[in-house]
Amino acid sequence: MRPYLAVIVDSFRAAMASRVLWILLILITIFLIALAPLSLRQVLTSNLDWRDLREPRQLMERLHAEFEAPGPSPGKHIWRLLDEDSRDSIEKITQAKASDFSIPARLHEVVEELNGLLSRRDFYNDRAWADVELKSDAVALLDRGVDQLTEEELDELFELVLRSGVMEHEPRRTRKVDIHTLIARKRGSDEMSRSPAVASCPVGDKPTGTSRERRPTMEHVGIDLHQKYSEICCLSGEGEVILRRRIPTTEASLRRVFARREPCRIVIESCSQAPWVARLLGSLGQEVVVVNPRRVRLIAESTLKNDAFDAEILARLGRFDLELLGPVHQRSEASQLLRTRLRVRGTLVKSRTAMINMVRGSLRSAGIRMGSSTAAGFVARFTQTTLPKHLLEVLDPVIETIAELSARIAGLDEELVREARSDELLRRLQTVPGVGPLVSLAYVGWMDQPERFRKSRDVGACLGLRPRIRDSGGRQRRGHITREGDKEMRRLLVQAAHASLQCQKDSALKRWTESLAERVGKKKAVVATARKIAVLLHRLWVTGDCFQPFPNVTAAQ
Repeated sequence: MRPYLAVIVDSFRAAMASRVLWILLILITIFLIALAPLSLRQVLTSNLDWRDLREPRQLMERLHAEFEAPGPSPGKHIWRLLDEDSRDSIEKITQAKASDFSIPARLHEVVEELNGLLSRRDFYNDRAWADVELKSDAVALLDRGVDQLTEEELDELFELVLRSGVMEHEPRRTRKVDIHTLIARKRGSDEMSRSPAVASCPVGDKPTGTSRERRPTMEHVGIDLHQKYSEICCLSGEGEVILRRRIPTTEASLRRVFARREPCRIVIESCSQAPWVARLLGSLGQEVVVVNPRRVRLIAESTLKNDAFDAEILARLGRFDLELLGPVHQRSEASQLLRTRLRVRGTLVKSRTAMINMVRGSLRSAGIRMGSSTAAGFVARFTQTTLPKHLLEVLDPVIETIAELSARIAGLDEELVREARSDELLRRLQTVPGVGPLVSLAYVGWMDQPERFRKSRDVGACLGLRPRIRDSGGRQRRGHITREGDKEMRRLLVQAAHASLQCQKDSALKRWTESLAERVGKKKAVVATARKIAVLLHRLWVTGDCFQPFPNVTAAQ
């Protein structure tokens, strides 16, 4: 083994001593350095060409200077549309040294923001773009007539207009052009019908009705929400990606992106961040669609899964039939607050139950059996039990916490009962057997708007109380209930069904449950009754009627 190593070491030393090797290394290094600007240009290129930013400092200084200058101009209009982050990046680029390594990154952020502005209709302003002057290349295209140009030539002409308005400083042969002539063909805008006659078009070219005008299409946006940052992907009406951006998940960031944007369709997945984000974007005039994650298996089961790709999938799914995505209703702020109060009470009850079970288990392990009692009377029962002093000292903090939780739960119950008795709708819902103040309040908070269900029978399916159905090839199979929807509301309805069986008052609902229990068993009968109660509560809410124990007899009378 050692002779082989010696040969390798000697070969390496001979190669290092060779001048040819060093010359090759130097040539390769020079070649890579020469290619570095090209690679950087490719990375930073988006909708804007990197040729436009060969002198980035002068461009940024011009944008900043035109904002302070009097009178309208394209640069001043663009500066007003930029967000605060992009303005800050431009100011830092103008103030930074030429050797600052942060300039390319900041320049990339500004380019992305400018590309996002190009897709906005308010980017083009009559006063700002009134004095745009074109170079000879654009003039040659205008001499042929706007209506005679192909799509590729229109793209070239449109880029020349933007470059002349912002990027260039000394145009050669110039000619004024009405920007609406280009917008009507490029963006499919209908502003041609509202704009004045195009007096500054090339000689012999008049706007005619034969131009291929397209109606503006709605943009589709997908947002992949997360706790700290969210990914945004915006598609044009033709399905092309026109904006990708990562922003903090804050109200200020969302307002900065969507407040000045034209109405578009925004698709987000249902999550803990979805309610307040949906309300915020809805208040800004956007169409917000919150989809059910179970319907978006394309994201969960994808082999290429990242935030940017997930946002693009949501945006593309929003371009098709939304019923396939199972839109989730976003409740109002009042309903959300009511559900939060009920969740607070439920959390306190669960904590008290866990502590009571811990105390009982500790006593059993010490050979002490404590008599049964309700949760509210557990502390009184504990004080009546004779315990060793060392065990009492250990459990005393838990007992004090249980007493405090019981007091808080009792206070919340009084508030909820008082609210349930003061509302006319809640009083009508409580006429159903087994439905009390807690169930009625939870149902109202969950339903929020009864109009979102076209039929009362749909309520049971929304709460996961319908059976799974497999009907294919002439064979039908019914399985267990789907258990979809709100788990807590489903649990309360099942409790109400149990309570209706124990109700002393006779009713058609109770008779139906008892007859069904004899055929399929009590458990299935209780679940079926819970579904019937959910449907019945919605019907009473919509019609404004009260519960009738025997509706057929009442109708006959």
